[in-house]
Amino acid sequence: MAVTRADIERVATLAGLSFSEKETNRLIEEFTHVLAWIDKLRKVDTEGVEPLTYVHDRGISFRADETTRCLPRNDALMNAPQDTGEFFVAPRVRRS
Repeated sequence: MAVTRADIERVATLAGLSFSEKETNRLIEEFTHVLAWIDKLRKVDTEGVEPLTYVHDRGISFRADETTRCLPRNDALMNAPQDTGEFFVAPRVRRS
């Protein structure tokens, strides 16, 4: 699968980013390279190979679900670029 300039521009727009011509060209090359590796992995014969659940034999380490003191709201909002006094204000996510 080849990555096009339009693909990079669309992702940049969705992420609220902008790239120079040089950066766009580099990203096209890098994403094309990543997708080529994914295509290679798809061709690997995995017949009879057990799916890997954990990289070690211990499994998941669970801990007790205990409540602890929270950061006071005023302290949490202290360095926020914008807040309502109660919540952080974040920019809208663009959908297209």
